[in-house]
Amino acid sequence: MSPPGSPPLYPSSLDNGLTVDDNEDLVAVEQLLIPSNDEIQELSGTAFTSSVAQNTDIVLSLQDDIQLSALESSVSFSAATPTPEFAAITLAEDAPAALPTDTPPSPPAASTHRDVPHSANSPLTPRKGCQDTVDKFISAQDSQSPSKHEHTDALRERDMGKVLDTRELLRKELSGKIIEVDVSWARNLYEDVPKARAAKIKGYLEATEEYRNKRWVRLPLVAQYESDLYDPFTNIINSILRQFNLAGPHGSRRKAVDTHAKQLGHGGRKPTSHRSSPDISIRGTGPSFTRPMGNREIGYSNMVGFADVKREEDVTAGGDDHVGQLGVYSRQSFIQQPNRRYVRCLLVTEKRARFYHFDRSGVQYTKLFDIHEEAGLFVLLVVGLCTTDERLLGLDDTVQWTIGADGRRAGGILMTVGPDQAPITYTLSTDQMPWVRPSILGRGIVCWPVQDDKGECFIVKDYWMPQGREPEYEILEQVKGKPGLCQIVSYEIGRGETKDFRGPTDSFGDGVFHNSIAIRIIMKKSVTGPIDNFTSPEELLAALRDAIDAHRTLVSNGLFHREICYDSVLIGLQGVNAKVGERGVLMHLDLAIKPLRTISEFCSEVKTRMPLFESWIMLKACSLPEGLVVIPAHNYLDDLEAFFWLLCYLVLMHEPTGRPGPPTRGHAWVKGWMSHSTVFDVKNTILTSDSFRIELDVVLYAGWRDICLDLIVEFRDLIARVSKAKGLLIFKSQTPAEDGTARNRFSDVLKDVNEIYDQVIGLFDDALKKALDQSTSDAQNPLNVNTNANSITNSETVGADALERVGTGKRPATELDPDSDVEASPAGPKRVCPPTRIPGPSGLSHTVDHDD
Repeated sequence: MSPPGSPPLYPSSLDNGLTVDDNEDLVAVEQLLIPSNDEIQELSGTAFTSSVAQNTDIVLSLQDDIQLSALESSVSFSAATPTPEFAAITLAEDAPAALPTDTPPSPPAASTHRDVPHSANSPLTPRKGCQDTVDKFISAQDSQSPSKHEHTDALRERDMGKVLDTRELLRKELSGKIIEVDVSWARNLYEDVPKARAAKIKGYLEATEEYRNKRWVRLPLVAQYESDLYDPFTNIINSILRQFNLAGPHGSRRKAVDTHAKQLGHGGRKPTSHRSSPDISIRGTGPSFTRPMGNREIGYSNMVGFADVKREEDVTAGGDDHVGQLGVYSRQSFIQQPNRRYVRCLLVTEKRARFYHFDRSGVQYTKLFDIHEEAGLFVLLVVGLCTTDERLLGLDDTVQWTIGADGRRAGGILMTVGPDQAPITYTLSTDQMPWVRPSILGRGIVCWPVQDDKGECFIVKDYWMPQGREPEYEILEQVKGKPGLCQIVSYEIGRGETKDFRGPTDSFGDGVFHNSIAIRIIMKKSVTGPIDNFTSPEELLAALRDAIDAHRTLVSNGLFHREICYDSVLIGLQGVNAKVGERGVLMHLDLAIKPLRTISEFCSEVKTRMPLFESWIMLKACSLPEGLVVIPAHNYLDDLEAFFWLLCYLVLMHEPTGRPGPPTRGHAWVKGWMSHSTVFDVKNTILTSDSFRIELDVVLYAGWRDICLDLIVEFRDLIARVSKAKGLLIFKSQTPAEDGTARNRFSDVLKDVNEIYDQVIGLFDDALKKALDQSTSDAQNPLNVNTNANSITNSETVGADALERVGTGKRPATELDPDSDVEASPAGPKRVCPPTRIPGPSGLSHTVDHDD
């Protein structure tokens, strides 16, 4: 329960929907996976040897219809209602006086064993470039291309009971990108396959005992139960595979297996106990398939394709209803076979079938066809789905694994081009597995750790770029040599496009299909892993601090990142021992944009966004009725706010050692950020609650409090003040000029860019100094180290000592109020960046769910 006189940090209705008990724990979304050397595993992701694997996952609330309590809004949503006047806020009002940039002052005093310089005092800080970029942005851009939530970032289930939630989230992710086509498209896909020639198919149908009198004789006329169809279809498919002798190079073989009762393990960014069961799976061997862990016969890591079985009466005329279920299996194929370019499968009944195709542009399926009347087409599709031609199967054959005697990967190669565009072959790392982005729709990022013949390490990034966006290799060339940013070596284009897989796309409706282009980038390896692989507070803070400084460098070079998350912020090779500026690295600049973009230059493809790290103003804009507000253009403040939520996520979910921590009420906050239906309300409450310091003090794991409490609270205060100022101006979108430019509505909030960076980096410098001093003290006095550093604070009560430390703020959490001047938090010791102000009370607007 909350401390006496203090409101909880989330709406009361969330106490029921997002509670945490001793049997639940939370691991974040399934994103990039970089096991350390002692955590090496198969790509199936079903077995982990590290201590992290011993921490089970908390169950996410994935229900989209959670009802949130909300006060009546004091802001009318009528378009005719005038927007409240905005009194300009000087965002640097609490910042120290700016230091001259031409002559750097004396460096600050170093800590006992490392120097912790302040970025504002560094002659390398690109202050003028930042200001120029923001000035250009203010003058030209006010809105952005459309976006939608990336629902797979909430996919974290503990058991099979959650698979229905998974299906629904995938259906929502893919909504608007699902296309029905004629069966002639599927027929044309495989008509040139040598082993599927029409004459051979005709010969098989005439000779086989499986097909007589224009019927597949094993199939009942009407299936009473779905289980009546599993064995017949498995036998029919295997009969086809035997007849067409689907054996290929490198020992490739195919076999259909009834898996309706087998629980196939899921893989992902973190350990999971989630399982799912395609009805019929095609087991494959060859250079792209590996035997699952645990000596299992089949799993997603060696699944060539699959078929799902339904009774005829359970299949609707449209194929959209089955996209969620088939999407679960397809998503795992993408995750556990990282060189997958697309996934194809069949939905079959006792009478008819439908062919599905999943790729990074969405889903395409055929109309239903009669498998008895068109038996030749059915055989053709089975042969095509099981082909040993890996490229036709949907695999990138420039990645080739060496399969050992045990059926598992023992090495491999990746073929691409070097800086001179000459062919080059790299050795795939066996110490680190690929980093996989698990969503189906979107960029499909896979990063391959590789070595050249001299032993030098690189990262090869494969991704799908929506046509119309600027290629990442051009952006990386622009920032080449800049500290804290990934460094490009070479790139490869001409690797394929999603339109190549779809047949004629001219007839598709507007907005349903957007072509994506495969791009490969080779970069120097300057990182050890994602930010959530940290092992100490100082490593985490140093990496975040330098990543924020690198973000400033990015802005000074005329770019906004737009996707700050645990995937894009990485720990430098030398960790906290590296030079300042190299302890943290920013990656994934493929969504970065320049400040001068006209409306005509926007990419028409919808950008997916992660609610976990999305800014308050973007969430607010998307919560309003459609058409009421023009979605504001993403800017550097949205990225800085993402750093805040990333910091909170890492500290709330992990102990100071980096291990996932046991459940606290802070886990419930993070759960609230993961769902598009609750994220705005939970974040809004955190940004407006006067009791935030008290509640945070309670939920922090021991070891974080002395180091990070001030950092998080003061960072929160700055974000809240910026959000308040933006909230005043959300309805004041600007009409584009004739040249397509529009002055930004938030110009007064954005202009003090350098002062804001100085404040944020200063906060991290102070916290980092505390962490380094604490580390030194612990090393010198090992007996004084807190023996409870890995224990959890009691999250149900607040002791008198905590109340005495932080005071008793009692204002209920409300939506950000533009008219308030209430102090952000109780007064504390004066710091380099003094506490800022946050808004006062107002009505909490009703959050409007929108179809994502």
